[in-house]
Amino acid sequence: RWVDYTIKEKDTLWGLAVKKFHVNVDDLIRDNGIQDPRKIQPGQKIRVRLPSYPGPMKVVASWYGKEHHGRAMANGEIFDMNAATIAHKQIPLGTRVELENPSTGERAKAVVADRGPYVAGRDVDLSYGLAKKLSLVEKGVGPLVMHVRG
Repeated sequence: RWVDYTIKEKDTLWGLAVKKFHVNVDDLIRDNGIQDPRKIQPGQKIRVRLPSYPGPMKVVASWYGKEHHGRAMANGEIFDMNAATIAHKQIPLGTRVELENPSTGERAKAVVADRGPYVAGRDVDLSYGLAKKLSLVEKGVGPLVMHVRG
């Protein structure tokens, strides 16, 4: 599915990709044949290919906390170990997800804000705060069901 968008004053491709449309900035650049992303102009029209996601996905989750607290994440923001953020290798930054622990029925909403995990066999890294809400702190690693909300 595609949407048309007119560039506004102070828009950046990064901001549009990550904050507004939750798409990969490289796709936005490629889909619109943009040669120099710094030279977009108010009034310029672009097309945005909105992502589509399958239904619920079974994922293996781990978590990260203190050792990364206060460091920059892939989205440029500072990691807060108690915030509702996750790391995923491919889902566009800024995408909202809902996670469920099938063993406990606990649910939590989160935003993809970082890249990872970088350990084989793991699909998502949760902030400590999310891991606590989903009863994964003690186990360290466990199965979850993830719904991508966009």
